[in-house]
Amino acid sequence: MTDAPIEEPEFRLDRNDVASLTWAKLSRHIESKIARLRVRNDNNLSPDDTAMVRGEIKGLKNLLALAQPDPAVVAVDAEQDE
Repeated sequence: MTDAPIEEPEFRLDRNDVASLTWAKLSRHIESKIARLRVRNDNNLSPDDTAMVRGEIKGLKNLLALAQPDPAVVAVDAEQDE
């Protein structure tokens, strides 16, 4: 038996999800949290605290990225428009 990681399909939000009021509210909240973390990171933090804040920012940015279209789908759509 191998311990190879199970490859899961990448999760993305669809157009309806991104257009929802819930996503608008959530994304504004996430962007606000990122801004506050950036201010905190600009202060004199220990290396460990800096790494923790940067990790939180990256995690929140990853959540916002769920609203970005899948690059493979965008490429197919562009080909169909030609």
